[in-house]
Amino acid sequence: MKRKGQSATEYLMTYGWALLAIAIVGGLLYMYMFSNKECVKTVKGFKDQGISIVDNHYQVLTNGSISFMLENRMDENATITKISIMNDRGEVVDSCTISPGKELYPQERLSVGLGGDVCPSLTAPPASKDACKRIGISITYNTETGLDNMIASGTIIAPYVAPA
Repeated sequence: MKRKGQSATEYLMTYGWALLAIAIVGGLLYMYMFSNKECVKTVKGFKDQGISIVDNHYQVLTNGSISFMLENRMDENATITKISIMNDRGEVVDSCTISPGKELYPQERLSVGLGGDVCPSLTAPPASKDACKRIGISITYNTETGLDNMIASGTIIAPYVAPA
């Protein structure tokens, strides 16, 4: 009886590690080769700032045209004076100065970029259809209580789509 138990233990110790390694490699291959690689739209960095980009209200086209929705999340009026777009290395690729500024009341939204209320020609770095890119956005604004040149910044991760 002792021989059978020892034999089974030796078998598991010898081949168990090999089977475990094969299972791990197989799982990793499945995860990277066959899993859905869909680009998930995400807004990062704007959550606790006075001016924010509204979740799921932005779009980037393959020609670089960009549109998004801003919201004043403060309890006071804010005047938007400049919007800058950065690439994934933090370099400014386009900016728009709004003179004399666009005032936003508390909880008011503003459409920016293609077809928007301000900066209709604002662009992001162009990319191919279905590319998933990280785009930095910086918004300069003044508050009615006298705080000037405040900056709200963050990133959006967005799939590029072909123009309709």
